Amino acid sequence: FNIFYVGINDVPVADALDYHQISLNLLNNGTYLSTSRAPLLPFFIAILYKAFGVNYFIVRIFLSIVSSFICLIVYKIARELFNDQIALIAAFISSIYGMMFYWCGFLLTETLCTFFLTLAVLYLIKTTKNPRLRYLISGGLYLGLASLARPFVFPFFIVLPLWAFVSLGNNLKLASKAYLVITFAMFLAILPWVIRNYV
Repeated sequence: FNIFYVGINDVPVADALDYHQISLNLLNNGTYLSTSRAPLLPFFIAILYKAFGVNYFIVRIFLSIVSSFICLIVYKIARELFNDQIALIAAFISSIYGMMFYWCGFLLTETLCTFFLTLAVLYLIKTTKNPRLRYLISGGLYLGLASLARPFVFPFFIVLPLWAFVSLGNNLKLASKAYLVITFAMFLAILPWVIRNYV
C-alpha cells in the first residue's frame, strides 16, 4: 500500500536521497563517502542495485519483505513471553500498525533497524530462559547489526550488565558471562566498520 502511496519509482528526497547517493557511489566507485550515515542501509541498497539495476521500486519491495518478517518476530517474542493466542494478537496488531509499513516506501533505516532490533530482543528473551551460547551470540550480533543501521542502538551495551544481572536471577557469574559474550558478539558485528574507519 505505502509503495503506491509514495510512488513506485518516485525519486528519493532528503535523507533517502543521501542513502541513494552513497549507495550509487559504493556501486560505481567502491567507496563510502559519508562519515555521518550508518553503513548498513547503503550497503543493502548497493547490493540490490548491483543485482537488479538502480530501481527504487525493487528496494521498496525488499524493505516491505523485511518488514513483513518483523511481524513474525513479534509473534515469536510474544509467544516466548505469553502464549500462542496473545502472540497471534501481537502479530496482527504489528501487521496493521501504520508506521510498520509506512517506512517501507522510503529508502530509510527504520525498517532494517527495527528488524535486527526485534531479532536481538527475541534472542535476549530466549537467553533469560536458557542462557545458551548461541542465544547470547545471536543477541549480540543482531544488536551490532541494528547499530550499523541506526547508531542510537550502540549505547545499549552500557545497560547490558544490569539487564543480565536482573534477567538471569541475580546470578553475578552467569550475568558477567552473558554480558561479555553479548558485548563481544556486538563488537564483532561492527568490527569491519571500525577497521574501515580507524585502521
